[in-house]
Amino acid sequence: MREREPDEVMDWCECKNCGAHVEVASYLKRGNMVYCKECEEAYIISSRNPTTIQVQKERQLGTPWLDGSYFI
Repeated sequence: MREREPDEVMDWCECKNCGAHVEVASYLKRGNMVYCKECEEAYIISSRNPTTIQVQKERQLGTPWLDGSYFI
């Protein structure tokens, strides 16, 4: 995993599982995965302005990606 630069901008969202902050680095794009550091729940970045995340398990239940593909 890449170490964070001191001047790097970080957004955060609340973990739906434990309520902790999930950090989202400014260089990450929509579709990238982030993890909660407390409970290790996986999230997918669904929007960057404003920053929103979606639980990965919800995406695996048949919600298509923007390009029409699905998790298998």
